[in-house]
Amino acid sequence: MNHHSVGSIGIFSAGDGWSVPLKRVDELKPGDKIRMKIGHATVVATEPLEGERTLLTFYYGTTHAADNALTVDVLDDDEWGW
Repeated sequence: MNHHSVGSIGIFSAGDGWSVPLKRVDELKPGDKIRMKIGHATVVATEPLEGERTLLTFYYGTTHAADNALTVDVLDDDEWGW
């Protein structure tokens, strides 16, 4: 995956002092707000792909495929923002 791919978002975790729920990529739903290496993103659509992967579409129209086993931080509304 390239530097801007969803695969690079696993940098922040509860082990880094964050207390956020983790979801597998294939468990994400439209409206989920996730923490990424490059910032935050809102998922607007998901589409299952072959080979245990999911295509994610984000609020600004960016799409990326990620392995289903990848876990991401899902933010609560009060954690959204900088």
